[in-house]
Amino acid sequence: MPEGYRIDRYNAKQSLLIGGGGYIILIYLFVLLGIFIHIPLWLFITLFSMLFILPVIFEKRLRNIFTITLYVKADEKGFSYTEPLKNGKEKVRNYEWKNIKAYKFRFTEPSKYTCFSIYLKNGRSKLFVLKDGKNFKEAVAGESIFNVLYSAIQNYNAQQTENRIGPKPGFMLTIGGKLLIISDIGLMIACITLHFITKINPTPFLLGGISTLIGVLAQRKSDKDNFNLLLNMENNNTVSHN
Repeated sequence: MPEGYRIDRYNAKQSLLIGGGGYIILIYLFVLLGIFIHIPLWLFITLFSMLFILPVIFEKRLRNIFTITLYVKADEKGFSYTEPLKNGKEKVRNYEWKNIKAYKFRFTEPSKYTCFSIYLKNGRSKLFVLKDGKNFKEAVAGESIFNVLYSAIQNYNAQQTENRIGPKPGFMLTIGGKLLIISDIGLMIACITLHFITKINPTPFLLGGISTLIGVLAQRKSDKDNFNLLLNMENNNTVSHN
């Protein structure tokens, strides 16, 4: 068995491209079949609704298809992960801190995934969605993939005077996140305006917009709280090393 912190990695990109793409194609095929076969409207609505319910029911099983086990090691030079392969061999990948200019941690709720992003000096970035079963406070307080990686980053930074690696804020704290909030509010205003012009019932669109806005604002607050805690940890570490 490889050495290191054992963690499951969810390949979100692969899941989106293969699973999400296949799901969209399935929906379009279903709509086309409904048009050409001329099934009763009530049956079409029932079956179409099931297409949206089934992914929720089988979410864990679907995630497992795109999940692999890694063994992560980290020190003041960098971090590496080992992936055991089915043929008995191992796939090893190494990253050196000196080639990384920034990092980002994000914790999802309620699934409790630790999302670790690194931003390389060559302009590329890498995302690791890791199933550690901990939120930010739980990860800080105990044994976690967060502490394995964060401690190694701090050990590297302690030896640097200029090329320190700093944290980046989550998407919802960036200009893109603010534009997303403004766009959602703008769409709801547009729905209300169209209601007075066309008399179309805006309730379904408003409910969707409100639920989306609540989720976005909750994620923004979570990102802000976690980022502020991370900055406080960074400042405390900087003071202690000085």
